[in-house]
Amino acid sequence: FIPELREMAERRARDGLITLQDLVERKEWVAEQVGVVPGEASKTETALLFVRSGGDLSAMTVGRDDVFRLLNGQRPEADAVVTPAKLNQAMDHASWRA
Repeated sequence: FIPELREMAERRARDGLITLQDLVERKEWVAEQVGVVPGEASKTETALLFVRSGGDLSAMTVGRDDVFRLLNGQRPEADAVVTPAKLNQAMDHASWRA
């Protein structure tokens, strides 16, 4: 689903940034496509993607290109350190339908 996700992110991006909530909505979209409900693992993965891609925990935004670098197995330019506190903060700010 990478091409479709990239197109959606392109439409949502402002100044090259997307929000944590944009990532949540894309994860929910993928789950719908394969007929599953996002569980705790999906929520943790989304927070990890956000933080590892250099997500700004104050603004809750992240560089669109860094997200897709990481999704493609490449190191993001924003080489962020992941900590449990950062993951928890991101997870606390994400709003999931299910």
